[in-house]
Formats: sequence, C-alpha cells, structure tokens
Amino acid sequence: MKWLIYLCGLHSLCFAIFHIAFWRLFNWKTDLTKLKFVNIGIMQVLNIQMVHYFLFVAIICFLFPTELLTTNIGNAFLIGASIFWLIRTIQQFIFFRTNHYIVHILTSAFLIGAALFILPVVMNNKVITNKSTMASNTEKSTSLTYNEFKSNPKELTCKLTTPELQKRKETVLMSLKSKIIQKKELENGYAFMFPGTDTVLDELHEFVKTERKCCDFFTFNISISGDTSKAWLELTGDYEAKQFIENEIIE
Repeated sequence: MKWLIYLCGLHSLCFAIFHIAFWRLFNWKTDLTKLKFVNIGIMQVLNIQMVHYFLFVAIICFLFPTELLTTNIGNAFLIGASIFWLIRTIQQFIFFRTNHYIVHILTSAFLIGAALFILPVVMNNKVITNKSTMASNTEKSTSLTYNEFKSNPKELTCKLTTPELQKRKETVLMSLKSKIIQKKELENGYAFMFPGTDTVLDELHEFVKTERKCCDFFTFNISISGDTSKAWLELTGDYEAKQFIENEIIE
C-alpha cells in the first residue's frame, strides 16, 4: 500500500508547483495592484503558505509511508488531508459556480485528493480486520485445549539463568516494547503489531531466538505484510503461558 502514499505525495507536490505558478498564471504582477495594499499582502501570504503546506505533505508522504500506514497519528494525518480536499471540493461549488472546463478539471483533482488520502486508511483497516478474523478462528480451534489447561493450572518458570542471556533478553524486550503499534488479546495468548521494517524484523527474530531458549512453553509466529508496512508477532500457549506473558512481558 506504500504506492498509495507515494501517489498522495505526488498529488501534493503537483499542487505546490501549481500554486508557485499563480503569479504567472493569473497575472498577479498586474492584477493584484488593483487591490488594496492589505488585500495584496493577504493574497500572497496565503498562497505562499499553501505552497509550504503542500510541500510539507509531499515530504511526509515520501519519507514516512510506513508510519503513515501503521500508526494512529499517521492515519490521523491522512484523514485530515482527505478532509482538507473534501472541503476544498465543496468550496468549488460555492465560489466557482461556472461551467468552465478548467473549473471542472480542478474539481476532479480535488476529489482525487480526498480519495487518495483516505484510501490507505480504509484499506489498511480492512487488512487488520481480516487479520483479526483469522486470529479469532484460530482462537476457536484451540479453545478446548486452552480451557483444559486453565482448569489444571501449573506454575511456569523461565529457564534463563546466565547473566549474559538475561541481559540480552532485557535489552531486546525493552526495545521491542517501545515499538508496539497494536496489541490484541487472543484466547491462548497475545498478538503484537510492529512496523514491518528490516530492523524490527531482526529484533523480532532475535527475541524469538532468546525466548525459545528459556520459555519452551511458548509457540511463536511471525507474519509480515508484503509492503513492509507491518509485522505481527503471536505468542501463544496454554493458560499458564498467557499468564506468564501478562506478568513478565506485557507489564
């Protein structure tokens, strides 16, 4: 889905260039002199600020596509940009009520902007919903075994004893905790969503390699999206394993 974010950036960049050309396109050097001094200043300041806004949006889209797709603040940014273009479209019908092909072209461009910025949010949430449905089906299939363990609890202990491995576990675990985007409770464990970058994937594999040496009662599952926007780590097991996750990993 990164390509959608890049299209949003390209759309904003094109409008930045368009606004830079206002002085020449609309002959502002001559026409603005007919306005009062204050209005001349307001027109030019507003246009310069619009150029700044569009360039800012384009840069954010080109540099942080993963963050825009996978974080709450990124989704809020995209939704806000979509609302901006929706309001701008409505303004066309208020202030530019004329049957001119240029007006129609601009109205279409504004609608495209509104659609471009909201599509990644809608599509990403649909993927998350599908993932949740799959996780729910997994929960149902394992619920009997899980409840059997729950009715006969036993104490689980970590086998990690050497200072080197303990320090390694704490370092990796602390780093991963800070990168969790979303947490989902499962019937027999927890699922955690992370950014799908190579660095995070390396950390997840390091975490699994460390944990399986000390906590062989866990079942690990790492799944990643093809566009590197997110990665999921599932920690599952019996009832005691879930309690261990809550007490030792989540807290």
